[in-house]
Amino acid sequence: MKRIGLLSAVFAAMLTVACGGRDNDTTPASDTAAVGTAGEGANADADRNNVSAGARDWVNDRALAGMTEVRLGELASQKGMNADVKAFGKMMVSDHTKANDSLKQVATQHNIPLPAELDNEHRDKIDKFSKLTGAQFDREYMKTMVDDHENTIEALEDRLDKEGTDENPTYMAKKNDNRVDAALNQWSATVIPTVHKHLTRAKQLNDKIGRRSTTDY
Repeated sequence: MKRIGLLSAVFAAMLTVACGGRDNDTTPASDTAAVGTAGEGANADADRNNVSAGARDWVNDRALAGMTEVRLGELASQKGMNADVKAFGKMMVSDHTKANDSLKQVATQHNIPLPAELDNEHRDKIDKFSKLTGAQFDREYMKTMVDDHENTIEALEDRLDKEGTDENPTYMAKKNDNRVDAALNQWSATVIPTVHKHLTRAKQLNDKIGRRSTTDY
């Protein structure tokens, strides 16, 4: 009888501990699910605002290219021998300053660092043109403008959906769930028509100036 009483006491104690453990878990199942959902939502939102290394590099490259176009445009407006080259240089300063400012707005909104000054590669490019004069400056400048704008279009098109022909393309920003990439895609769609206009004019002047001798100016 004592053994039976002892076993009863042990079972009672086990039940008490088990029930107590359940009683201490006061978080309803619905609340646990809500916490999990909130955590997942926070992670998803963080992913949508994440700035990838690729986006940072892309912005840095575009900023350096834009700053260089402004500096070269200033040189062309001052040193150019041909009136059309001077006018083209002034257009570069005006249009690329606007594009640079709009890129800065996107970068600032998403905390993307921008270069404060040109790197060695782009400074060397400016130095090269600062030493050229007259017809030689005009020829080298317009040839470089064709190359630069072709490279810029290629970089912008990576973020765009293209329709139509190469001569008459239409663009739409690629859809992206990441807000940073979506903003950069939209910026690309906004500026690429102007870049195409620059390229068309650069090719015209490059062809014309390349056929001329210094005495034709």
